[in-house]
Formats: sequence, structure tokens, C-alpha cells
Amino acid sequence: MQQPTRRMILDYLVGALDAAESAAFEQAVRTSASLRDEVAACRRVLATMRTDDSEAPSPGAIEAALAAVVPESAGATPDWWSALRRVIAVVAFDSRSPAAAAGFRGSATAYQLSFEADDVDVDLEIHGSGVILGNVTGDGAATDVVLLHGEDERPVARTSADPRGNFRLEAGPGSYRIALCVGERAVVLGGIRIE
Repeated sequence: MQQPTRRMILDYLVGALDAAESAAFEQAVRTSASLRDEVAACRRVLATMRTDDSEAPSPGAIEAALAAVVPESAGATPDWWSALRRVIAVVAFDSRSPAAAAGFRGSATAYQLSFEADDVDVDLEIHGSGVILGNVTGDGAATDVVLLHGEDERPVARTSADPRGNFRLEAGPGSYRIALCVGERAVVLGGIRIE
């Protein structure tokens, strides 16, 4: 067996290797003190990643936050949608990814997506109930947020971000994109699915 890579070590620790690969890896660990140390270090990192010490907010705090960002009716496609330069945001984190599925702070009732576009970052928490909570940070404030259905760009819900960049949208099951008016750009987020 060639010298195991860190990826192979992590695959072993999360059970992603098949039986033959696991056996070969375990043999390599038995014969190499430095590999044993590396496996122990990776095991500690995984344990830390699987630990979530955060406390849930109180029901009152949740209600206050939701009341601050009440969605508006969808209405027609906003004027800025066709006038602004569109920027497609890149997914920086998806809690539905294999790493999250291995127990790294994933959630069964909601999932998180983080997007990056130029100098704008957007974090979303999508709940199975149809609630989408978002936060926009970076250069320029999001003045308008629109939830678009599928590929036809039909507005489903519309809201404005609060001064801290927080927003809330609601929709039924389906595939969506979110468009945010940020300065001279329409930042587009894709891959949003409500089950």
C-alpha cells in the first residue's frame, strides 16, 4: 500500500473505505508510528467537528427575529431583475454534502447553504416547513430579496433584508432560486430545494 493520504485517513475514520481498503489501511497503521499519530490527530479533529456546543435560541428570540423580517407578497418580477448585471453565486458550503452526512453539524429538519459572489456572502437555513432564513454580508446591502420558482423565474415570495442583512421567505415544496438586489448587481443563488 502506498503512503496513506489525509483524505484516505478521513475516509477510513468516517467508514467510506471498502473492506479490502480498510484492511490494508489498518495493516499500514499497525506498522507505522507516524501514521498512528496522524490517525489519532484526525480522530480528534473529527470529534471536534461533530461537537456542537451552541445553545438554541429561546422561543421569544425566534419570534422577535421572525417578526423583524416578515415577507411581502411576491407580486410581479421586480424592475431591477432585468436591469441589473446578474452574478451567479457559488456554493461555498452545503450541509447536505457527504461530510455533513457523516455527522458534521448536519440537521435532519433543516439544511444550510453558504454562497459567495464577488464580495458578497449569503448564508441560508432552509427548513422542511418551507421557511428560508437568510443573511447577507459583504460589500453593499441587499435591498430586495425575491424567491423565484424553478427555471421560469416566476416570483413566489419577496422581502427586504433588515439593516443587519437578515431576511425570511416562505414557500411550498419545490426547487427555487433566490435573487438579491445588491448595489448594481442581481446576485442569484441556486440549488434551493424544499421537500
